[in-house]
Amino acid sequence: MKKELILATGLLGLTGCTTQGVKTVEAPNATITVVKCLGIAKAGYNDCGSTDGRHTCSGQATKDLDPTEWKYLPEGPLCKAMGGTKMVKNGKVVKKQKPATKFIGS
Repeated sequence: MKKELILATGLLGLTGCTTQGVKTVEAPNATITVVKCLGIAKAGYNDCGSTDGRHTCSGQATKDLDPTEWKYLPEGPLCKAMGGTKMVKNGKVVKKQKPATKFIGS
């Protein structure tokens, strides 16, 4: 079972770290919102089918950073920071709920 650390005391001081006030919390059913990020997958590490229909399965990307291949990333600025673009369908970013354990400490 996965555990997350949550700081109960807020930000740590600049003088050093402390474990005082740190609790572990069980989060077995936690989910996060993810987006399909195009153009960041390495060859063989895409999450599902290509957007141009060349294949329909994960792990079948044939070249690095192909703009038709994608990976799920947590919603936020990470996709753009990695040089990718979020998949848009009908004018809206494609979003989905996924288990947090796939992205946090798995």
